[in-house]
Amino acid sequence: MVVQKKHQIKESKTRTINIYKMKRLILVVALFAGSMSAIAQSNVAHVNTQKLLDTMPSRKAAEATLKDMETLYMSEIEESQKALQGEYEKYMATRETMSPTVRAYTEERLQKKQQELEGRQEELGQMLQKQSGEMNKPILERVQKAIKIVSERKKVDYVLEESQTLYFNAAKDITKEVITELLKLENEITKVVTPVAPK
Repeated sequence: MVVQKKHQIKESKTRTINIYKMKRLILVVALFAGSMSAIAQSNVAHVNTQKLLDTMPSRKAAEATLKDMETLYMSEIEESQKALQGEYEKYMATRETMSPTVRAYTEERLQKKQQELEGRQEELGQMLQKQSGEMNKPILERVQKAIKIVSERKKVDYVLEESQTLYFNAAKDITKEVITELLKLENEITKVVTPVAPK
């Protein structure tokens, strides 16, 4: 009798778990179907971000500035490395004639210079990265603004990056329209940055 009751309880628990699993499955299917329906009813377009960036005069100017900075920083590091290499070679050529105290002092000084050089290299890298972020932020904001203007005009709900999609319909490409808006925004910035000289 006790065994039969335990068996009934076990069957009841199994039935409850199965019902719970079925309810969860139905809920997941319903949610998935709802989200697919929402996407199907949405208006989706795509853009080629690289083309957008390539048409921006401000992006080209930023890239040129960053390249100049990188060249300047690299030149500084190379000169410091060359000077340190010269000191090291001089030390290696004369170390046998040095007293233990002078040798230890010279080695410590060279090691300290190497650490300073590595620290400076890291500092310049961080400065370049910071400058890049500061210069690219307004550029990316203008890209987003231009996409928003075109999307609102065309009543587009989602804009995808062309290179990140497996398939796209060329008819849904809004890149050219976004470029038009982007160049308008670029011209506005140029007018603000370069005021007209008084006559």
